[in-house]
Amino acid sequence: MLRLTLDFIPYGELDNEETLGVIEIVNDGTGTEAVGNYRVFFTDKNENRIELERILGHKRPQKLGAWILCRETLKMMVAQMRKK
Repeated sequence: MLRLTLDFIPYGELDNEETLGVIEIVNDGTGTEAVGNYRVFFTDKNENRIELERILGHKRPQKLGAWILCRETLKMMVAQMRKK
């Protein structure tokens, strides 16, 4: 599982840090060694948790595989949220 946390730190003051949201990317176990499929969950700052669209067919053995998966997830999430 990968967890992405977005924190707002006004003026760099950690005492005023606020978590804006958390994304969890969870391997669903249906892929292969070469290709992974993932469930994606988003929790907002009010702790509302929703499941987003799945990421299917992510090629695993890449130099920046985890970072590319994060990019794909953020791109999908923004597109899905804009539809609402």
